[in-house]
Amino acid sequence: MEEIIFGLDIGTTKVCALVGAVRDQQLQIIGLGIEPSRGLKKGMVVDVNEASIAIAKAIEAAEQTSGYNLSEGLVSMAGEHISATNNRGVVAIGRNSSGVVPQDIDRA
Repeated sequence: MEEIIFGLDIGTTKVCALVGAVRDQQLQIIGLGIEPSRGLKKGMVVDVNEASIAIAKAIEAAEQTSGYNLSEGLVSMAGEHISATNNRGVVAIGRNSSGVVPQDIDRA
């Protein structure tokens, strides 16, 4: 079974939706949707309704060209207002047969 990867880039000028299939350890582009951005200014959403419409149209075009219904993917959105912080967590894990469980990740 091939792996399907969906990426969505939300920019100030355009919204790009890209669908790729991993075949023989190579990524092949199988779907594309590009829509002019609306509702964004300098990377910030100023009109949620307009931005939603542009995103939906780009995704719809990518779905049509790829033949897949897209429900989850990687999203990229840039802007001066976006920031990130890297953190590390450490937690002791008991010796049991189940290994790392979701509760261990939450604690970390």
